[in-house]
Amino acid sequence: MAAETFSGWTSYTPVWGNTGTANIQGAATVAGRYHVVGKIVTFEIDFTFGAGSVSGNAAWTFTLPVTGAAVTTPGQILGNAILRDASVGEYRGVVQQRSPTTCVVYLMGAISSGVGFGDVPFTWAATDGLTISGVYQAFPLKANGT
Repeated sequence: MAAETFSGWTSYTPVWGNTGTANIQGAATVAGRYHVVGKIVTFEIDFTFGAGSVSGNAAWTFTLPVTGAAVTTPGQILGNAILRDASVGEYRGVVQQRSPTTCVVYLMGAISSGVGFGDVPFTWAATDGLTISGVYQAFPLKANGT
């Protein structure tokens, strides 16, 4: 059996959303990249809050680069998030699969309450950022579930 080759990274532009009131993108920037090996998708998203950007009142969502398998386990964790307050420091978060096409980011310690990012853990300002990395299974699956 031949080993699968590493496909390299492909750029994509994730869409920044919110589980509550819509965000206003303003000058915020969002960029992503991903690669696929077999049915495994590895992705990264870099987000920088900008002038005129406004967070909605709930958890932030981002679109995934490739349609994933159906969400069978609520809150399935795909990866990690680092929230960067440019004037203070970093905070940790988790990335969960929300649907086959979106992920949601939660601050560690606030997962069960669904606390959004509007002012938690800091008031977002231009140059504050968020980096997400995660892994998930692409769709479609074969009949045997692989």
